[in-house]
Amino acid sequence: MKITDVSRCFAPLARVAVLAAAMGAITMLGLATAEMTTTSSTTPATAATGEHVAAPTGTAAKRTYFCVQNNNTRYWRQPNVDPLGQVHRGQGLDNLGGKYIEGVYWYNVNLWGGMRNVWILQRNVSVCE
Repeated sequence: MKITDVSRCFAPLARVAVLAAAMGAITMLGLATAEMTTTSSTTPATAATGEHVAAPTGTAAKRTYFCVQNNNTRYWRQPNVDPLGQVHRGQGLDNLGGKYIEGVYWYNVNLWGGMRNVWILQRNVSVCE
């Protein structure tokens, strides 16, 4: 609430009374804020009653990452040279970069919990949540 709104509410009172009321409200707000910062972050105190309530349970932001799109996707030591093995749909990976070879884009990746510095065709990689 703006101070101009407070002064409109207390128009019959003298200006000194309005300022005193506003200062009292600010002081009370400061005390409530200090109490909230000293309590646990999972149970903040309400400003009006001082009782503890549960923290808001809003939806957390979804984390996106690169993952393998198809089952039985081969990964390679070099693009299109010497296949090392296969991974399956949902396997997470860290993208290290990529390059075009003969018109096809290849990702250089680290597989989560597996091989490092291997190559996978772009058509087999997507973004997952």
